[in-house]
Amino acid sequence: MVKYLNPIGSESKMSAISPSGASSIYLVLRYFPLAFSGVILSYVHSDISKWEQKGTYTIFVFIGIIAVYSLHKYYKLNIQPSKDRNSRMIFGLISCSSAFLAFLLFFNLFSDYKVIGVLSFVLLITFWYVYPLFGIILRQIKFLKGILVALVWTIIVVWIPFHHTNFSPSLPFVMGFFFYVLALTIPFDIRDVYHDGPERFTIPQFIGISRSKVLSVFLMFLGLGLVCLTTHFKPSSVVLSMSILLVYAFLLYLQKEDTKRIYYTFFDCMLLANAGLIFFTV
Repeated sequence: MVKYLNPIGSESKMSAISPSGASSIYLVLRYFPLAFSGVILSYVHSDISKWEQKGTYTIFVFIGIIAVYSLHKYYKLNIQPSKDRNSRMIFGLISCSSAFLAFLLFFNLFSDYKVIGVLSFVLLITFWYVYPLFGIILRQIKFLKGILVALVWTIIVVWIPFHHTNFSPSLPFVMGFFFYVLALTIPFDIRDVYHDGPERFTIPQFIGISRSKVLSVFLMFLGLGLVCLTTHFKPSSVVLSMSILLVYAFLLYLQKEDTKRIYYTFFDCMLLANAGLIFFTV
């Protein structure tokens, strides 16, 4: 049975982890490994598809990731009882400035109405994920949180680079990446399980932490297996996939309730492992 911490009050962990103005810069920098992973993944897929705009697009992805995660952090600071206005101001400014730069690159990159429509859908999800629309917040719908994250990442770093060329990835390849990212969302749900209220019915809150770790390893195995399938089980892809799976399982095994937040950078960097697998084997 999961015990939820009181999100309000001086003794709650939620308030304890609220960033000060000084630590806000650290939290922004902490998004860089994730943004860098997005850049490498976008570049690898763009290189496979021979997209000429891959350089500009990777910059767009980097700035977009910083904008999105800063926006979500800004929202969290607004709903938490925090007296630190500097933190909200820092994340608000970073989010707005990054979004502005991303929009400038957007109009330079895309003219295809289908891509514009898909990216508009992604933008809608980004806002609706934390801000209420029709009285609904998407991340509070049971089990939808991880699926949305995996869907958006798959669209941004896989679908868009391939859409601009005649090189179409197979369905197992796309689904393999989707399951890979979905697996990576579970450790963060485990981290937040003691802070999320019971109304946010994430997978760890429903089946428990131990079973969630098993499910996460299975999803990772499924994602890597589908990538191996697209390479016709080339020996190099199988060896690399098994190595990634073992490292991931070990990271999950070491994850505890009091694991420091910096530890989760390793899970962010698991996206780089996927990029390496695709680069060297596909």
